[in-house]
Amino acid sequence: MNHMHVGNQDQLLSFEEIDKFEYLICLDSEWTCWENSLENRWSDPEYPPEAIQIGLAIYDLSQGRILDEFVSYVSPTINPILSDYCKNLLLITQEIVDQARRFPEVSNDISVLLKNYSPSRGFICSFGSDWEKIAANALRCTINDPLVSFQKLDLYPFTVITIH
Repeated sequence: MNHMHVGNQDQLLSFEEIDKFEYLICLDSEWTCWENSLENRWSDPEYPPEAIQIGLAIYDLSQGRILDEFVSYVSPTINPILSDYCKNLLLITQEIVDQARRFPEVSNDISVLLKNYSPSRGFICSFGSDWEKIAANALRCTINDPLVSFQKLDLYPFTVITIH
């Protein structure tokens, strides 16, 4: 039986827990979007957030240096034509995503990279829960979530506290 592993909300970290890790995996990603996507939280099933760019940087906390980097554009499949809003907001052209690889290939490359890093020694952080969208993309493609083994930290709430 083939078991798929997707994201787990139980793996969210608190800011106070980060000192037990050796490295952090900084995640940033961009998604298909329309003028009302954020406002509606991509609630329309015909217009889900599909990855169009994924970037990772693995940072050694004790040495203060980047160990690895990964960046890839991704070709969306449900809505392969980017909205004008998306192209203008993200400055990503239709040609870029047309020439990009599909999510399963990019996800596999991420999995290969992350095999070099133990989930017990590192965690994923991003501004917002980008990992949830990656897990949803993996589920739609019926593949394993490449980030499922790692604990996660959403940095957005800390920026809101700092700014106010």
